[in-house]
Amino acid sequence: MKKHNFIFKQFPDHIAVRSGEGNVRLLKQAGFPKVTVRHIAHYVPLPKPFHLLRWLPGVGKFFKARLFIIAERG
Repeated sequence: MKKHNFIFKQFPDHIAVRSGEGNVRLLKQAGFPKVTVRHIAHYVPLPKPFHLLRWLPGVGKFFKARLFIIAERG
């Protein structure tokens, strides 16, 4: 939905990598062999409670708002 400016405006200065797996691939190609990705709750109060819905089968991926990434060189 964000990609199509349906609810949240997409900012052109944001990196266009949309998934944790995509970020892991990008960082490993950049020389970070150890990458950890976790999903954290949204910082905006209204969508923050919906973060718990990320565990729902099928639709849970739509509630994973933010990534917390740790990339280590070794």
